[in-house]
Amino acid sequence: MSSNNSTSDFELNEDLWFDDGDICVCARRFDSGVLCLYKLYRDMLASHSSVLLNLLDNSPAHRQVYVGSTRYAYLTDNALDLERFFIAIYYPTCFLFWKHNTRSFSGSLPVFRIAFKYKANNVIEALASQLEEDWPRSISEWDASQCEYGLYCEPLTDLCPEQPSLNRAAAVESASAIQAAHIANIPNVLSAAYYQLSRISQDTVSQLGRVEECNGKKGGSKRGKMGKRTLLSKEDLHRLALGKEKLSRYMLTFKKRLPKELVLHQNCADAWNTSTSVPVESVDVLADLLEVCSATVFPGVNMCSDCRSKINERGRRERARVWKLLPKLFCMPDRPKY
Repeated sequence: MSSNNSTSDFELNEDLWFDDGDICVCARRFDSGVLCLYKLYRDMLASHSSVLLNLLDNSPAHRQVYVGSTRYAYLTDNALDLERFFIAIYYPTCFLFWKHNTRSFSGSLPVFRIAFKYKANNVIEALASQLEEDWPRSISEWDASQCEYGLYCEPLTDLCPEQPSLNRAAAVESASAIQAAHIANIPNVLSAAYYQLSRISQDTVSQLGRVEECNGKKGGSKRGKMGKRTLLSKEDLHRLALGKEKLSRYMLTFKKRLPKELVLHQNCADAWNTSTSVPVESVDVLADLLEVCSATVFPGVNMCSDCRSKINERGRRERARVWKLLPKLFCMPDRPKY
């Protein structure tokens, strides 16, 4: 990697080039192969990641690039990801403003990965806090988020069938949140993200488990491959499949046992049994239970006020119970925090 080139061979990032900086770093963009140069402040970098500073200070000869007489420590990470990581360190307010206003975690997931790799706990904590804020932690917050995004009571598979890219975007966001939540062990986020994915078509979700190769035009390995990445691991896909099956079985069982448990009047019980006589696989249990809570949805409209009130109240309690059961339904293990 050691070379002696003019600056015209490189690309300088003006936002991360401080004239009075005292440590020089470079990395290559995976998409174009362009080598990007950064001049940073050592003290600020050290305050966030002593691991990275030590790596840069002890960079071996084959991990160095010279521009004139200036030595640059070469990092093997994607330059685009590194730039966001450096911005999170040197411009934390700007980075979090961007993160908050885009409402997208897929863009900051690479920063999370790099922060964890170099043990930059300040960055991890900031991103973890933002992630917890963005994802619902209770059934009431879940309902509010569905209203905000216009998905209330509608499974994503049926939301915009003519625009599958919307389903893809929702799946990518959920999968990105799952990866970050695994790193920081945030159970509430895992529960909500797994459930969100369970509402999306299997074909869309399966694509997130496929290995994608990142190729660079310059400076890659001998085979030209810069790395491989998946958005969902095999374990995640397995948990998701089990969770979807358990949720569907749960709803079918609930519908069958409800009339007996609540002791409904015969006519009301008949109306309920008629509506549930044909088993239908549930793709959104929380939305289905919300219908149970409604007095204006069949079979609620065909029941007496007493039985309808019983079912509505039971539906509300059952939704809260399902939410609390999500970690168990998706087989989520208990792990210590990062």
